[in-house]
Amino acid sequence: MRKLPHSIEAEQAVLGTLLVYPESGNAVMEHGLTPNDFFKSEHQRIFEHMSALLDEGVTLDATTVVTRLKDHTLLDAVGGMSYLVFLSENSGTPSTLEDYVEIVQEKSRLRNLILSSQMVMEKGFDTSTSFSDLLNMAEKNLATLALSQRTDDMLAGRDVVDKVYQQIKDISERGSRVTGLYTGYNHLDNITSGLQRGDLLILAARPSVGKTAFALNLAMNIARMNANGEAAVAVFSLEMPASHLMMRMLSAQSAVPGASLRNGKLSTEEWNKLNEGVTIMRDRNIFIDDSSTITLSEMFAKCRKLKNDNRLDFIVIDYVQLITGRGNSDNRQQEVSEISRGLKQLARELEVPVLALSQLSRLVERREGNMPQLSDLRESGAIEQDADIVMFLYREEYHQRQQNGVENEPREEEDVKLLIRKHRNGALGDVPLSFRASINRFYPVDNRYGGDEH
Repeated sequence: MRKLPHSIEAEQAVLGTLLVYPESGNAVMEHGLTPNDFFKSEHQRIFEHMSALLDEGVTLDATTVVTRLKDHTLLDAVGGMSYLVFLSENSGTPSTLEDYVEIVQEKSRLRNLILSSQMVMEKGFDTSTSFSDLLNMAEKNLATLALSQRTDDMLAGRDVVDKVYQQIKDISERGSRVTGLYTGYNHLDNITSGLQRGDLLILAARPSVGKTAFALNLAMNIARMNANGEAAVAVFSLEMPASHLMMRMLSAQSAVPGASLRNGKLSTEEWNKLNEGVTIMRDRNIFIDDSSTITLSEMFAKCRKLKNDNRLDFIVIDYVQLITGRGNSDNRQQEVSEISRGLKQLARELEVPVLALSQLSRLVERREGNMPQLSDLRESGAIEQDADIVMFLYREEYHQRQQNGVENEPREEEDVKLLIRKHRNGALGDVPLSFRASINRFYPVDNRYGGDEH
Protein backbone atom coordinates (compact mmCIF):
# COMPACT_ATOMS: atom_id res chain seq x y z
CA MET A 1 0.00 0.00 0.00
CA ARG A 2 1.37 3.39 -1.00
CA LYS A 3 2.06 5.93 1.75
CA LEU A 4 0.74 9.46 1.63
CA PRO A 5 3.35 12.11 0.68
CA HIS A 6 5.49 13.30 3.60
CA SER A 7 9.02 14.29 4.56
CA ILE A 8 9.99 13.22 8.05
CA GLU A 9 13.42 14.84 7.59
CA ALA A 10 11.89 18.25 6.79
CA GLU A 11 9.53 17.98 9.78
CA GLN A 12 12.47 17.13 12.04
CA ALA A 13 14.48 20.05 10.65
CA VAL A 14 11.63 22.50 11.39
CA LEU A 15 11.13 21.29 14.96
CA GLY A 16 14.88 21.09 15.58
CA THR A 17 15.39 24.63 14.30
CA LEU A 18 12.72 25.92 16.67
CA LEU A 19 14.51 24.21 19.58
CA VAL A 20 17.97 25.49 18.64
CA TYR A 21 16.96 28.93 17.31
CA PRO A 22 13.93 30.06 19.38
CA GLU A 23 13.90 33.44 17.62
CA SER A 24 12.73 31.71 14.43
CA GLY A 25 9.37 30.86 16.01
CA ASN A 26 7.68 34.04 14.79
CA ALA A 27 8.86 33.38 11.24
CA VAL A 28 7.26 29.92 11.31
CA MET A 29 3.97 31.30 12.58
CA GLU A 30 3.95 33.96 9.85
CA HIS A 31 3.98 31.19 7.25
CA GLY A 32 0.80 29.74 8.74
CA LEU A 33 2.26 26.35 9.64
CA THR A 34 -0.21 24.28 11.68
CA PRO A 35 0.06 21.00 13.64
CA ASN A 36 -2.03 19.27 10.96
CA ASP A 37 0.64 20.06 8.36
CA PHE A 38 2.88 17.46 10.03
CA PHE A 39 2.50 13.84 8.96
CA LYS A 40 3.89 12.19 12.08
CA SER A 41 1.52 12.36 15.05
CA GLU A 42 4.39 12.89 17.49
CA HIS A 43 5.49 15.90 15.47
CA GLN A 44 1.93 17.24 15.48
CA ARG A 45 1.86 17.13 19.29
CA ILE A 46 5.28 18.72 19.69
CA PHE A 47 4.46 21.58 17.32
CA GLU A 48 1.04 22.06 18.90
CA HIS A 49 2.61 22.73 22.28
CA MET A 50 5.39 24.84 20.76
CA SER A 51 2.68 27.00 19.19
CA ALA A 52 0.87 27.26 22.50
CA LEU A 53 4.03 28.50 24.20
CA LEU A 54 4.52 31.13 21.50
CA ASP A 55 0.89 32.26 21.82
CA GLU A 56 1.40 32.66 25.58
CA GLY A 57 4.53 34.74 25.03
CA VAL A 58 6.76 32.16 26.69
CA THR A 59 10.36 31.86 25.46
CA LEU A 60 10.65 28.80 23.27
CA ASP A 61 13.56 26.52 24.16
CA ALA A 62 14.23 22.92 25.12
CA THR A 63 13.45 23.53 28.80
CA THR A 64 10.05 25.17 28.27
CA VAL A 65 9.03 22.58 25.66
CA VAL A 66 10.04 19.66 27.91
CA THR A 67 8.25 21.20 30.89
CA ARG A 68 5.03 21.71 28.96
CA LEU A 69 5.09 18.19 27.50
CA LYS A 70 5.67 16.78 30.99
CA ASP A 71 2.78 18.85 32.39
CA HIS A 72 0.52 17.30 29.78
CA THR A 73 2.04 13.81 30.31
CA LEU A 74 3.12 13.71 26.67
CA LEU A 75 6.92 13.62 26.89
CA ASP A 76 7.18 9.83 26.64
CA ALA A 77 4.47 9.71 23.99
CA VAL A 78 6.50 11.94 21.63
CA GLY A 79 9.72 9.97 22.06
CA GLY A 80 11.08 11.29 25.33
CA MET A 81 14.04 13.55 26.01
CA SER A 82 16.27 11.53 23.67
CA TYR A 83 14.06 12.34 20.68
CA LEU A 84 14.09 16.07 21.45
CA VAL A 85 17.89 15.90 21.60
CA PHE A 86 17.84 14.11 18.23
CA LEU A 87 15.68 16.89 16.78
CA SER A 88 18.13 19.51 18.05
CA GLU A 89 21.06 17.68 16.46
CA ASN A 90 19.23 17.51 13.13
CA SER A 91 18.04 21.10 13.04
CA GLY A 92 18.29 23.37 10.05
CA THR A 93 19.39 26.99 10.24
CA PRO A 94 17.27 30.17 10.30
CA SER A 95 18.27 30.89 6.69
CA THR A 96 16.96 27.52 5.46
CA LEU A 97 13.96 27.24 7.78
CA GLU A 98 11.60 28.70 5.19
CA ASP A 99 12.59 26.00 2.70
CA TYR A 100 11.80 23.23 5.20
CA VAL A 101 8.48 24.85 6.17
CA GLU A 102 7.57 24.97 2.48
CA ILE A 103 8.39 21.25 2.10
CA VAL A 104 6.20 20.36 5.12
CA GLN A 105 3.32 22.48 3.82
CA GLU A 106 3.70 21.17 0.26
CA LYS A 107 3.48 17.56 1.45
CA SER A 108 0.48 18.48 3.59
CA ARG A 109 -1.30 20.03 0.62
CA LEU A 110 -0.60 16.94 -1.48
CA ARG A 111 -2.04 14.70 1.25
CA ASN A 112 -5.13 16.89 1.49
CA LEU A 113 -5.56 16.82 -2.28
CA ILE A 114 -5.30 13.02 -2.34
CA LEU A 115 -7.73 12.60 0.57
CA SER A 116 -10.15 15.12 -0.94
CA SER A 117 -10.02 13.33 -4.29
CA GLN A 118 -10.62 9.99 -2.59
CA MET A 119 -13.66 11.42 -0.80
CA VAL A 120 -15.10 12.73 -4.07
CA MET A 121 -14.41 9.35 -5.67
CA GLU A 122 -16.23 7.51 -2.88
CA LYS A 123 -19.18 9.86 -3.19
CA GLY A 124 -19.16 9.23 -6.93
CA PHE A 125 -19.88 5.57 -6.33
CA ASP A 126 -22.86 6.59 -4.19
CA THR A 127 -25.74 6.88 -6.68
CA SER A 128 -27.73 9.03 -4.23
CA THR A 129 -25.32 11.95 -4.79
CA SER A 130 -26.16 14.06 -7.83
CA PHE A 131 -23.52 15.06 -10.34
CA SER A 132 -23.93 18.78 -9.56
CA ASP A 133 -23.47 18.19 -5.82
CA LEU A 134 -20.41 16.10 -6.52
CA LEU A 135 -18.97 18.79 -8.81
CA ASN A 136 -19.66 21.51 -6.23
CA MET A 137 -17.91 19.45 -3.57
CA ALA A 138 -14.85 18.93 -5.79
CA GLU A 139 -14.66 22.63 -6.74
CA LYS A 140 -15.01 23.74 -3.12
CA ASN A 141 -12.25 21.38 -1.97
CA LEU A 142 -9.92 22.50 -4.76
CA ALA A 143 -10.58 26.17 -4.00
CA THR A 144 -9.78 25.63 -0.34
CA LEU A 145 -6.52 23.91 -1.24
CA ALA A 146 -5.61 26.66 -3.71
CA LEU A 147 -6.08 29.33 -1.05
CA SER A 148 -3.83 27.43 1.33
CA GLN A 149 -0.91 27.65 -1.08
CA ARG A 150 1.57 30.26 0.12
CA THR A 151 3.32 32.49 -2.39
CA ASP A 152 6.26 34.74 -1.64
CA ASP A 153 5.82 38.48 -1.95
CA MET A 154 7.72 40.07 -4.81
CA LEU A 155 10.69 42.18 -3.80
CA ALA A 156 10.51 45.90 -4.43
CA GLY A 157 13.31 47.04 -6.71
CA ARG A 158 14.06 50.00 -4.42
CA ASP A 159 14.74 47.58 -1.53
CA VAL A 160 17.00 45.35 -3.60
CA VAL A 161 19.04 48.23 -5.01
CA ASP A 162 19.53 49.70 -1.52
CA LYS A 163 20.75 46.34 -0.20
CA VAL A 164 23.18 45.82 -3.09
CA TYR A 165 24.44 49.42 -2.82
CA GLN A 166 25.19 48.89 0.86
CA GLN A 167 27.08 45.68 0.05
CA ILE A 168 29.23 47.57 -2.47
CA LYS A 169 29.95 50.30 0.11
CA ASP A 170 30.92 47.71 2.73
CA ILE A 171 33.34 46.03 0.32
CA SER A 172 34.84 49.38 -0.67
CA GLU A 173 35.35 50.46 2.95
CA ARG A 174 37.10 47.20 3.79
CA GLY A 175 39.64 47.96 1.09
CA SER A 176 39.81 44.32 0.03
CA ARG A 177 38.38 42.40 -2.89
CA VAL A 178 38.01 39.32 -0.70
CA THR A 179 34.42 38.98 0.48
CA GLY A 180 34.62 35.27 1.37
CA LEU A 181 37.18 33.07 3.11
CA TYR A 182 40.88 33.72 2.54
CA THR A 183 42.52 30.66 1.00
CA GLY A 184 46.16 31.58 1.54
CA TYR A 185 46.69 31.88 -2.23
CA ASN A 186 46.26 35.51 -3.29
CA HIS A 187 45.87 34.77 -6.99
CA LEU A 188 43.04 32.35 -6.23
CA ASP A 189 41.46 34.91 -3.87
CA ASN A 190 41.68 37.59 -6.56
CA ILE A 191 39.75 35.41 -9.01
CA THR A 192 37.12 34.16 -6.57
CA SER A 193 37.04 37.08 -4.10
CA GLY A 194 37.61 34.35 -1.52
CA LEU A 195 35.58 31.18 -1.10
CA GLN A 196 31.94 32.25 -0.85
CA ARG A 197 29.48 30.88 1.68
CA GLY A 198 26.88 28.62 0.12
CA ASP A 199 29.08 27.72 -2.85
CA LEU A 200 29.84 24.20 -3.99
CA LEU A 201 33.40 23.86 -5.29
CA ILE A 202 34.68 20.84 -7.19
CA LEU A 203 38.40 20.03 -7.25
CA ALA A 204 39.16 17.29 -9.76
CA ALA A 205 42.27 15.47 -10.94
CA ARG A 206 43.49 12.01 -11.85
CA PRO A 207 44.80 9.83 -8.97
CA SER A 208 48.17 10.82 -7.40
CA VAL A 209 48.19 14.33 -8.88
CA GLY A 210 47.80 15.95 -5.45
CA LYS A 211 44.15 16.91 -5.03
CA THR A 212 43.99 15.61 -1.43
CA ALA A 213 47.19 17.45 -0.56
CA PHE A 214 45.88 20.71 -2.03
CA ALA A 215 42.53 20.32 -0.26
CA LEU A 216 44.34 19.83 3.06
CA ASN A 217 46.52 22.89 2.37
CA LEU A 218 43.33 24.90 1.83
CA ALA A 219 41.79 23.51 5.02
CA MET A 220 44.88 24.45 7.06
CA ASN A 221 45.08 27.94 5.54
CA ILE A 222 41.37 28.66 6.03
CA ALA A 223 41.48 27.51 9.66
CA ARG A 224 44.45 29.85 10.28
CA MET A 225 43.56 32.92 8.23
CA ASN A 226 39.85 33.49 8.95
CA ALA A 227 37.77 34.44 11.99
CA ASN A 228 40.95 35.53 13.78
CA GLY A 229 42.33 32.02 13.57
CA GLU A 230 39.17 30.46 15.00
CA ALA A 231 37.61 29.28 11.72
CA ALA A 232 36.41 25.67 11.90
CA VAL A 233 36.91 23.16 9.10
CA ALA A 234 35.26 19.75 8.71
CA VAL A 235 37.12 17.14 6.66
CA PHE A 236 35.35 13.98 5.51
CA SER A 237 37.98 11.46 4.43
CA LEU A 238 36.41 8.40 2.87
CA GLU A 239 39.65 7.15 1.38
CA MET A 240 42.22 7.24 4.19
CA PRO A 241 42.20 7.20 8.01
CA ALA A 242 42.47 10.38 10.07
CA SER A 243 46.00 9.50 11.22
CA HIS A 244 47.22 9.47 7.61
CA LEU A 245 45.60 12.84 6.94
CA MET A 246 47.18 14.34 10.04
CA MET A 247 50.57 12.93 9.04
CA ARG A 248 50.25 14.83 5.75
CA MET A 249 49.16 18.04 7.46
CA LEU A 250 52.01 17.83 9.97
CA SER A 251 54.47 17.34 7.13
CA ALA A 252 53.08 20.36 5.29
CA GLN A 253 52.98 22.49 8.44
CA SER A 254 56.45 21.59 9.73
CA ALA A 255 58.19 21.16 6.34
CA VAL A 256 59.52 17.81 7.57
CA PRO A 257 59.36 15.18 4.78
CA GLY A 258 56.55 12.68 5.11
CA ALA A 259 59.00 9.81 4.68
CA SER A 260 60.86 10.95 7.80
CA LEU A 261 57.65 11.15 9.79
CA ARG A 262 56.67 7.64 8.73
CA ASN A 263 59.98 5.99 9.64
CA GLY A 264 60.69 8.17 12.70
CA LYS A 265 64.23 9.03 11.57
CA LEU A 266 64.35 12.76 12.30
CA SER A 267 67.30 15.05 12.89
CA THR A 268 67.36 17.37 15.90
CA GLU A 269 66.31 20.25 13.67
CA GLU A 270 63.44 18.21 12.24
CA TRP A 271 62.26 17.26 15.72
CA ASN A 272 62.16 20.96 16.63
CA LYS A 273 60.18 21.75 13.49
CA LEU A 274 57.80 18.86 14.15
CA ASN A 275 57.19 19.92 17.76
CA GLU A 276 56.39 23.43 16.57
CA GLY A 277 54.05 22.02 13.91
CA VAL A 278 52.26 19.82 16.47
CA THR A 279 51.70 22.84 18.73
CA ILE A 280 50.22 24.81 15.82
CA MET A 281 47.96 21.97 14.66
CA ARG A 282 46.63 21.43 18.19
CA ASP A 283 45.24 24.96 18.05
CA ARG A 284 43.55 24.56 14.68
CA ASN A 285 39.81 23.91 14.59
CA ILE A 286 40.05 21.03 12.13
CA PHE A 287 37.62 18.15 12.61
CA ILE A 288 38.10 14.87 10.75
CA ASP A 289 35.60 12.12 9.98
CA ASP A 290 37.27 9.07 8.46
CA SER A 291 34.23 6.82 8.04
CA SER A 292 34.93 4.71 4.97
CA THR A 293 31.21 4.54 4.21
CA ILE A 294 28.97 7.51 4.85
CA THR A 295 25.69 8.76 3.41
CA LEU A 296 24.77 12.31 2.61
CA SER A 297 22.20 12.42 5.42
CA GLU A 298 24.89 11.35 7.90
CA MET A 299 27.11 14.17 6.64
CA PHE A 300 24.25 16.62 7.14
CA ALA A 301 23.71 15.42 10.71
CA LYS A 302 27.40 15.61 11.65
CA CYS A 303 27.86 19.05 10.12
CA ARG A 304 24.70 20.41 11.79
CA LYS A 305 25.92 19.12 15.15
CA LEU A 306 29.37 20.63 14.60
CA LYS A 307 27.86 24.01 13.72
CA ASN A 308 25.51 23.93 16.69
CA ASP A 309 28.19 22.83 19.17
CA ASN A 310 31.06 25.00 17.91
CA ARG A 311 31.12 26.76 14.57
CA LEU A 312 31.61 25.67 10.99
CA ASP A 313 33.22 27.67 8.19
CA PHE A 314 34.41 25.20 5.55
CA ILE A 315 33.76 21.58 4.54
CA VAL A 316 36.09 19.27 2.59
CA ILE A 317 34.87 15.96 1.17
CA ASP A 318 37.37 13.44 -0.21
CA TYR A 319 35.81 12.35 -2.47
CA VAL A 320 32.39 12.48 -4.21
CA GLN A 321 32.46 9.05 -5.85
CA LEU A 322 32.94 7.30 -2.49
CA ILE A 323 29.83 8.74 -0.84
CA THR A 324 27.23 6.02 -0.28
CA GLY A 325 24.03 6.60 -2.22
CA ARG A 326 20.54 5.69 -1.08
CA GLY A 327 20.81 2.35 -2.83
CA ASN A 328 17.44 2.63 -4.54
CA SER A 329 18.90 3.18 -7.99
CA ASP A 330 20.66 0.79 -10.33
CA ASN A 331 22.08 3.78 -12.18
CA ARG A 332 25.29 5.00 -10.50
CA GLN A 333 25.30 8.13 -12.65
CA GLN A 334 21.86 9.06 -11.33
CA GLU A 335 23.02 8.31 -7.79
CA VAL A 336 26.03 10.62 -8.14
CA SER A 337 23.71 13.29 -9.56
CA GLU A 338 21.56 13.10 -6.41
CA ILE A 339 24.69 13.28 -4.24
CA SER A 340 25.89 16.33 -6.18
CA ARG A 341 22.58 18.14 -5.64
CA GLY A 342 22.72 17.18 -1.98
CA LEU A 343 26.19 18.70 -1.59
CA LYS A 344 24.91 21.97 -3.03
CA GLN A 345 22.04 21.87 -0.55
CA LEU A 346 24.55 21.22 2.25
CA ALA A 347 26.50 24.35 1.28
CA ARG A 348 23.36 26.49 1.15
CA GLU A 349 21.79 25.19 4.35
CA LEU A 350 24.90 25.56 6.51
CA GLU A 351 26.04 28.73 4.71
CA VAL A 352 29.60 27.51 4.17
CA PRO A 353 31.72 26.73 1.11
CA VAL A 354 31.84 22.99 0.42
CA LEU A 355 34.90 21.67 -1.42
CA ALA A 356 34.25 18.23 -2.90
CA LEU A 357 37.03 16.29 -4.56
CA SER A 358 36.23 14.29 -7.66
CA GLN A 359 37.96 11.84 -9.94
CA LEU A 360 38.40 12.40 -13.64
CA SER A 361 37.70 9.79 -16.29
CA ARG A 362 40.55 8.07 -18.12
CA LEU A 363 39.71 10.07 -21.25
CA VAL A 364 42.03 12.80 -20.02
CA GLU A 365 44.98 10.40 -20.33
CA ARG A 366 44.22 9.78 -24.02
CA ARG A 367 44.25 13.48 -24.84
CA GLU A 368 47.46 15.09 -26.05
CA GLY A 369 48.95 17.09 -23.20
CA ASN A 370 46.53 15.49 -20.69
CA MET A 371 44.83 18.85 -20.16
CA PRO A 372 41.56 18.17 -18.23
CA GLN A 373 38.19 19.44 -19.42
CA LEU A 374 34.77 19.75 -17.81
CA SER A 375 33.57 16.74 -19.80
CA ASP A 376 36.15 14.60 -17.97
CA LEU A 377 34.29 14.79 -14.65
CA ARG A 378 33.63 11.18 -13.82
CA GLU A 379 30.18 9.56 -13.74
CA SER A 380 28.00 12.63 -13.85
CA GLY A 381 27.49 15.85 -15.78
CA ALA A 382 25.35 16.96 -12.83
CA ILE A 383 28.55 17.61 -10.85
CA GLU A 384 29.48 20.30 -13.35
CA GLN A 385 25.92 21.64 -13.39
CA ASP A 386 25.54 21.90 -9.61
CA ALA A 387 29.01 23.30 -8.90
CA ASP A 388 29.58 27.02 -8.57
CA ILE A 389 33.29 26.57 -9.22
CA VAL A 390 35.09 23.69 -10.95
CA MET A 391 38.88 23.51 -10.60
CA PHE A 392 41.43 21.06 -12.00
CA LEU A 393 44.96 20.35 -10.81
CA TYR A 394 47.33 20.00 -13.75
CA ARG A 395 50.94 18.78 -13.31
CA GLU A 396 52.50 18.72 -16.76
CA GLU A 397 55.73 17.02 -15.66
CA TYR A 398 53.81 14.33 -13.80
CA HIS A 399 51.62 13.58 -16.82
CA GLN A 400 54.67 13.47 -19.09
CA ARG A 401 56.35 10.92 -16.81
CA GLN A 402 53.17 8.82 -16.77
CA GLN A 403 52.77 9.01 -20.53
CA ASN A 404 56.41 8.12 -21.24
CA GLY A 405 56.51 5.38 -18.60
CA VAL A 406 59.45 7.07 -16.83
CA GLU A 407 60.02 5.74 -13.33
CA ASN A 408 62.38 8.45 -12.02
CA GLU A 409 61.39 10.46 -8.94
CA PRO A 410 59.87 13.91 -9.45
CA ARG A 411 61.95 17.04 -8.84
CA GLU A 412 61.91 18.51 -5.31
CA GLU A 413 59.60 21.27 -6.54
CA GLU A 414 57.29 20.90 -9.51
CA ASP A 415 55.22 23.51 -11.34
CA VAL A 416 51.46 22.99 -11.04
CA LYS A 417 48.49 24.89 -12.41
CA LEU A 418 45.12 25.18 -10.72
CA LEU A 419 42.76 25.53 -13.66
CA ILE A 420 39.48 27.30 -12.91
CA ARG A 421 37.23 26.13 -15.71
CA LYS A 422 33.82 27.04 -14.31
CA HIS A 423 33.04 30.05 -12.16
CA ARG A 424 29.35 30.83 -11.91
CA ASN A 425 29.85 34.32 -10.49
CA GLY A 426 33.22 35.37 -11.83
CA ALA A 427 36.13 34.96 -14.18
CA LEU A 428 38.04 31.89 -15.27
CA GLY A 429 41.79 31.63 -14.97
CA ASP A 430 44.89 29.64 -14.12
CA VAL A 431 46.56 29.85 -10.71
CA PRO A 432 50.29 29.01 -10.91
CA LEU A 433 51.56 26.98 -7.97
CA SER A 434 54.63 25.06 -6.94
CA PHE A 435 54.25 21.60 -5.38
CA ARG A 436 56.77 20.09 -3.01
CA ALA A 437 55.69 16.46 -3.00
CA SER A 438 57.98 15.37 -0.15
CA ILE A 439 56.03 17.52 2.33
CA ASN A 440 52.63 17.60 0.56
CA ARG A 441 52.79 21.38 0.30
CA PHE A 442 51.63 23.80 -2.39
CA TYR A 443 53.22 27.25 -2.63
CA PRO A 444 52.53 30.29 -4.82
CA VAL A 445 54.96 30.47 -7.71
CA ASP A 446 56.25 33.95 -6.80
CA ASN A 447 55.34 37.03 -4.85
CA ARG A 448 53.56 38.60 -7.81
CA TYR A 449 50.64 36.38 -6.91
CA GLY A 450 51.19 36.55 -3.18
CA GLY A 451 49.79 33.67 -1.18
CA ASP A 452 50.53 31.87 1.97
CA GLU A 453 54.22 32.07 2.78
CA HIS A 454 54.06 30.70 6.33
